[in-house]
Amino acid sequence: AQMALKDEEGAKASFEKALEIQPGRPDAANNLASFALKEKRLDQAVQYLKDVLKIRPGHVRTILRLARIEAQRGNRDEVGKLLEKAIEAQPDAMLPRLLLGRLRLSGGDPQRALTAIEPALRKNQDDPGLLEVAGKAYLATHKFADAAVMFRRLVEKQPGSAEAHFLLARAYAGTGEGRSVKDSLEAAVKADGKNLRARIALARLLISARQFTDAEAHLASLKQARPDSSILATLEGDLKFAQGRYRDAVSAYERAAKNVSGSMLTMKLARAHWASGEKGKSISLLQNWLAKNLKDNGLRLQLATYYREDKRLDDAKREYGTMINQMPDNWVPRNEMAWLLFKAGDIKSALSHAKKARELSPRNPLVMDTMALILMEQGETSQAVGLLQLALKSLPKNAEIGYHLAQAFLKDGSREEAHRVLAEELANK
Repeated sequence: AQMALKDEEGAKASFEKALEIQPGRPDAANNLASFALKEKRLDQAVQYLKDVLKIRPGHVRTILRLARIEAQRGNRDEVGKLLEKAIEAQPDAMLPRLLLGRLRLSGGDPQRALTAIEPALRKNQDDPGLLEVAGKAYLATHKFADAAVMFRRLVEKQPGSAEAHFLLARAYAGTGEGRSVKDSLEAAVKADGKNLRARIALARLLISARQFTDAEAHLASLKQARPDSSILATLEGDLKFAQGRYRDAVSAYERAAKNVSGSMLTMKLARAHWASGEKGKSISLLQNWLAKNLKDNGLRLQLATYYREDKRLDDAKREYGTMINQMPDNWVPRNEMAWLLFKAGDIKSALSHAKKARELSPRNPLVMDTMALILMEQGETSQAVGLLQLALKSLPKNAEIGYHLAQAFLKDGSREEAHRVLAEELANK
């Protein structure tokens, strides 16, 4: 009654008196905690709640209230412990499991998120919160078919939710169901025409499917709402590049780069310069970026590739060498270095790098292909044939590996096998 009449001081006095009579009384302590929170006295609010738990350690409502406060304070570990305590007190309660699942998912532990929510999900199979956490956890663990099951049920429960349709689209993208991806993204846009994530994803899908007319119309509509968006300028660059309009792609990427910078945008701009014939600009752009971002080995690999294509082999070797020093357990620069050294006639050094690449990625067909060419050069044609057969089995449509296998058969004296492989490669074209 006193609270209803806004006599806060009187109400506080009543609750304090209640705690004197019955220490740890949950309703009184929670009300006093509310007053303390209102007055921004977090420590006092926490103390009221902890006093309840000293006497009633399994009082779930108080545990969850305390967990919310600890979350506001950024104490993730403490929040996790409290939620686990709530689950221990009431194993069948849905809310503590849902909250723990969300916490673990946001902390990058999707498997333990699933472990937290699965008992609740079995009893509440249509709860939207549980379905969303489960679906996102399956996405994070690349169990895309399971994610699709969860998100289909979520869409059934929330057909007007753009987010539900968008999540289902992500699951379908993982399972490779392109038509369903498009349908789900279109449903997301229909549910909420202002949902930028869904609209951008749909534009990207249209570009990748080479449906350029639809992509242009969709992008034009987006630009009306966000004319200065760097994301949309980048997307326009992607569209122009896919259409082969490389100079237009350069212009779009440069507009985007006025407001933002990043490895991916730099890579796209460099690629557009290169495709438009501006090789010097492409290389300078990558050099300038790497001067400030020494460990960006994705762009360093691209620079090394451009050096190699431009016949600047010493520069390419230098970049591959830097990558090998920075990431010694990665097969890519080792394999590329082996190939360059092989082409330069340094067979001994090439073999050393090829062996290391093979140790790092023993079943990789590209590594086997490089190793086989080096072995062929050394006259070990039987070993080369064996490696190339394994490589072609992994990449049956790779014409280059097929051609190398035919060469190996020919050098090994198996002319008929060489002709057979060449005939098969010609038939596959």
